[in-house]
Amino acid sequence: MKREYVLINSIFAALLAILFGYISILAFTDISGIHIRSSCEGMPIQYCRSRGLTRDFISIMQKGYSQTIYINPYSQRIFTFFIYAFVTRILSTIVLQWFTSKKVFILDITVLTLLFAYAFFPLLLG
Repeated sequence: MKREYVLINSIFAALLAILFGYISILAFTDISGIHIRSSCEGMPIQYCRSRGLTRDFISIMQKGYSQTIYINPYSQRIFTFFIYAFVTRILSTIVLQWFTSKKVFILDITVLTLLFAYAFFPLLLG
């Protein structure tokens, strides 16, 4: 079980690293002449709840949480989930070298699941 858990955490951390790398490249590159068009541009927010997430994530990377003017009301929750998941995937992979208790697995999975629900359910059900 430990080997599979570390493998899943490593894959998840790699995917999140790619996501943050992509956002960092966009955040710290002059993209003023580049227009990133959403596939649901012009649609009402109730039909396309993901509109503005990339722009908000870039703004968070540039300005931080407090100075960002949010386009999407769910951006802060989702970005927080991604940061938490990334950090805890790395830490849990390192910590699991010393701890192999099922309680650690269960606690990690429970907290990540609750945070996922907090971040994404309003986006999906809202």
